Amino acid sequence: MIENLTVSVTAGSRMMVSLASVKTELGISATTWDIQLQRMIISASQLAAGAEGLRRVPWLETVLEKLPGRGGTYLKLSRWPILSITSVTEGTGSSPTTVTASEYSIAGNSRRDRIYRVNGWANHRREDPVTYFDVDGPPLGYNATYRGGWVMPGEITAWTVGASVAASAWYKAKVGTNSVQSDNPFIFQAAAAGTTHATTEPTWPTSIGGTVVDNDITWTAYDQRLPEAIEEILMHQIMSWYRGGVVGAPSNVKREKDGPTEIEYFGAMQASGLLGETSAILRQYR
Repeated sequence: MIENLTVSVTAGSRMMVSLASVKTELGISATTWDIQLQRMIISASQLAAGAEGLRRVPWLETVLEKLPGRGGTYLKLSRWPILSITSVTEGTGSSPTTVTASEYSIAGNSRRDRIYRVNGWANHRREDPVTYFDVDGPPLGYNATYRGGWVMPGEITAWTVGASVAASAWYKAKVGTNSVQSDNPFIFQAAAAGTTHATTEPTWPTSIGGTVVDNDITWTAYDQRLPEAIEEILMHQIMSWYRGGVVGAPSNVKREKDGPTEIEYFGAMQASGLLGETSAILRQYR
């Protein structure tokens, strides 16, 4: 848990791999093992966010983060990639000053993990002149309210003709037709509720913030999709558990068969750890 951070809008999903994609990969159509598979997905996702993996919360949420004013041109945030910034205030008193939105912007290249201010952020800390350590800890100089993190796979719907779309829903291009490939991993959010075109998929924008009108829906492009490498390595991790590869599993592991396939699980499916290759991939996104 990050100190001085509160969540105001929680994630719609914390599963970094969708149940449907796991079942497709394993060739399972029945619902017999859905609960067990979901537990595996949740365990893998929690481990991926923990000390062996990303070491941060990766799913998209709206948060208020209180930050020490250390000076410089950037405020480094803990939830990224940043989707949007609602407000930034300066000062710790009862009436902090709101920083004008035109003074700052989202920065950090592809990570988009910090807020840039051309005139810099003031230094609000007290520092010992000999040791240069903070005296009594740095006061919290800034409050940033923002949305940051990745949209999880189960929250994204593939575009189809004549579909009813809810406001703020996340969609991706239809596979095989005008699709956005893994080297251009944008997803699109509906500005308001509406219905997709009856026959034609839109020509999707290819830059963050780009928009396109689809019948009565305006879509905006964002690079908030969970990286494909993370989704793929966690899929491999879950399949390894499913096929009996849990390292250090306790003696009360239960194995059952569903036709030609087998599943191995125990208790609440708290897996014993991530595979080394899984951790190696996740470390690249810290």
